Amino acid sequence: MFLYLLNGNLSREALTKAQLSHLPDAATLIQRSLLDGPAGAGRTLFADGRMPAERLYYRPNEQTWQKSANGQFWLGYWNDMIPTAESLKRKSIIAGHPAELGGRGSFIIPLARKFPAGTALPMTMVLTAEGLTLKEKPQFVGFSARAEKLWRNILRQMDWLAADANDTLTAQEQFELCVEALGINYHLGADEVSMLGLIDTVSLNDIACLMVDIPGLKQDLPKMLERVKKKDCAYPPDSSSGSVLTGSGPPDGSDTAPQ
Repeated sequence: MFLYLLNGNLSREALTKAQLSHLPDAATLIQRSLLDGPAGAGRTLFADGRMPAERLYYRPNEQTWQKSANGQFWLGYWNDMIPTAESLKRKSIIAGHPAELGGRGSFIIPLARKFPAGTALPMTMVLTAEGLTLKEKPQFVGFSARAEKLWRNILRQMDWLAADANDTLTAQEQFELCVEALGINYHLGADEVSMLGLIDTVSLNDIACLMVDIPGLKQDLPKMLERVKKKDCAYPPDSSSGSVLTGSGPPDGSDTAPQ
């Protein structure tokens, strides 16, 4: 678990201002006022309520600290108690694919998009005059839209959709989306992810592919191609190998993506 140093009193408003909304509710955090610290006096030291109270101290020779990218807080951990996937996970975990990241354990990457359709993100069930419908929960609307943009970006990289500058993702945008995905199941933000070294140039693409269910696509693609062949649809013969890098377009006209 992480240690945090913040100016002023601890409150939900203070956490939001410091861009720490991914942390547990302020009422569940333990805190202590410090007369010393990496940034000097007058700071509030706090941590997840599961942190042992005897560990809520500043010990520079036994801890690692860094200032947040936004300059609003300090982030640290005990060198013999480096945060792991298990210590950072939320009470409720959304289904997805596992990813070993930064030597800190297996993190579940939530399925923003399941192959061939749907999502693992919770949906609100609404009964209307037309029947039962599903509606996106407000907290996931933005993430879903960004994940869909990622999916279209993958398709365009494979020339399965026409080029569109609006669907181009920069490295920073993809990094931020991967952090957002991790933050759904874990108490993690960009600073925590960076400090633990959870994302590198390889895992960046791995996480992106997991959140849009590339493993599901790869598993189902051979069966899908077999159905296409039975329908006598024109498709390159070597596509039956199951490689999503082969062929000129989606096998059955539905959304697919590269490995």
